[in-house]
Amino acid sequence: MIRKVTYLLCFVLISQIGLSQQLPHYSLYMYNDAVLNPAVCGTKSYNFLTLISRNQWAGFEGAPKTQLLTYQRSQTEKMGLGGTIFNDATGPISRTGAQLSYAYRIPVVKDYKLSFGLSGSIYQYIFDNDKIILHDDIIDPSMPGGVEKTLVYDATFGTYFYNDKYYIGVSIPNLIQSKINLETVEDDVNKMVRHYFITSGYNYVINDDFAIEPSILLKGTGSSPLQLDINLRTIFRDYLWAGTSYRNKDALVLMFGVDYNNYSFGYSFDKTLSDISTYETGSHGIMLGYKFGKQKDSDRDGIPDDKDHCPNEYGSKENFGCPDSDNDGILDKNDNCPNEFGLIENAGCPDYDKDSVIDKEDNCPKTPGPVENQGCPIITKKQKAIIDTAFANLEFVFAKAEITFNSYSHLERLGKMLNNYPEMRLRITGHTDNVGGDEANMKLSEARANAVKTFLTSRGIEASIIFTLFYGETKPIATNETEEGRAKNRRVELTIFFE
Repeated sequence: MIRKVTYLLCFVLISQIGLSQQLPHYSLYMYNDAVLNPAVCGTKSYNFLTLISRNQWAGFEGAPKTQLLTYQRSQTEKMGLGGTIFNDATGPISRTGAQLSYAYRIPVVKDYKLSFGLSGSIYQYIFDNDKIILHDDIIDPSMPGGVEKTLVYDATFGTYFYNDKYYIGVSIPNLIQSKINLETVEDDVNKMVRHYFITSGYNYVINDDFAIEPSILLKGTGSSPLQLDINLRTIFRDYLWAGTSYRNKDALVLMFGVDYNNYSFGYSFDKTLSDISTYETGSHGIMLGYKFGKQKDSDRDGIPDDKDHCPNEYGSKENFGCPDSDNDGILDKNDNCPNEFGLIENAGCPDYDKDSVIDKEDNCPKTPGPVENQGCPIITKKQKAIIDTAFANLEFVFAKAEITFNSYSHLERLGKMLNNYPEMRLRITGHTDNVGGDEANMKLSEARANAVKTFLTSRGIEASIIFTLFYGETKPIATNETEEGRAKNRRVELTIFFE
């Protein structure tokens, strides 16, 4: 009975060190996520082989050490396969074994897919009695020596919902909760505990050089508190990357790596934040990877160049890798107005007033007009005569912004025309000769333009359709050397236009 109690205490101690989680954890899991969730197998655009080695709590005797060798592949369009060989050692306990995974994926909504995965594992569980040393390095003679071994079988189930940029996965390792049958431990005292993992992440492309990948990993068991990893990687040109991770109740992690052609390298350093930090110098992880059949993706849109109709422009799958910046259903390469929502019949350009003249060639894009007049309404001879008459007879009191009575009737006819044709807009521009100071002339031209506007609005014309400009003496149309020329320069121009 003493032996059984001693072994039980050893198992409890090891369990507490791992926060009651029997599976090893490592900071570079995002490079080997199929080990956590078999549904990930085959979801990449390439097959790859990954080797990860982790030395946890360096300087702490008997601390966990883990090695993983994983291969994943897309077997068919819907099927993925994976295999892992692993070794994990913590003090007197070690596990060496293999895991085989199968995944099946189906399209669901738009460009998202849902994958289901199942893996089976078998490993040898070893308990080395000779490595158990009690207080003051004294070996208890009542404890038997030698090595105990047993085979353990278990399974993992997972689901994975993803597209080219986003993913979320749920997996349940140790699904069977197999017993670890050691001779010196009573039945049901030690068995594998069911774990629960939730992963999620997003790839956000900032520009042609940089992308960021935030992600999380939530993990726990039925008997342990939840543990959360919050990760952020920054990627430069799909070549260099660096990141950080915070694992609550455990560690702060720094990571960096290189992806060169089909090769990948990553390193992680965990600075322990728990009480055990007094006895160790951190944890180290190394990842080596090789990608088989990785296809070049120059624009990083998730579509290999050989299948991408626009390999140097970020696009979507439904457009075969080509962009449609304005989402009008016309690819940018075929769109004469790629940044404006348009119509197919206009080669992707908008025609706001639907007059068959596209907006960028329409001098009056908000008012319908014939093609021969560049999309603007044609002003009739009668309308032009009203405008010209109002201009020719517009007079002011000398050196003032006061309209003479003789001009009233002509301006009133102009106002009636504006009321009858609400699509018309009036531009009033004030000018002076060069007699007097520049500042005074500028103010006079402004005042006279506003006087005409006030006259018209007082007779019911909407102020919003009248626009005033003033230039003082800066835009003469005749010489200021003669009285005749100066008279021509003292003017308020009236111009009808359409938006």
